[in-house]
Amino acid sequence: MQRRKIVKILEEAEAIGNIREVIRKYNVFEQSFYRWRQKYGSIQISEVR
Repeated sequence: MQRRKIVKILEEAEAIGNIREVIRKYNVFEQSFYRWRQKYGSIQISEVR
């Protein structure tokens, strides 16, 4: 999955405050979400190339 899409998913989960809803919407595994959050959690979408 592209970094830009991953960061978008992370930002959306933070904005709505419901991780389970977001991972269902984008059909990703919960484990993947938490791994992405650990790796990209502090990156904003504008910082992604």
